[in-house]
Amino acid sequence: MEEAAYVAELREVAATGVAWNRQEAEEGLYSVAAPLHSRDGQVRHAVALMFSHEDWQRVEPEEIETEIRSLTGNVEALL
Repeated sequence: MEEAAYVAELREVAATGVAWNRQEAEEGLYSVAAPLHSRDGQVRHAVALMFSHEDWQRVEPEEIETEIRSLTGNVEALL
C-alpha cells in the first residue's frame, strides 16, 4: 500500500472508530475491529469480529459498524 493510501485509511479509522480488514491479511477472511477505552479514556483493549467470505456476503458493513460500536460501549461500561 502506498503511503498516501495508508494515511487516508488511518484517517478513516480515526474518524469512524472502526478498522476493516477486507481480505488484506488472508484471502477469504474479513474482519472489523474497534477500540475499548478504559475509564481514563485510554485505549486498553479492542474487540474484533471475523467473517468468512461466505458470511461476509450476507452482512451489511454499516450494520456491523453500528453493532460493534454498541458492543464496545457495553463492554466499556463494565471496565
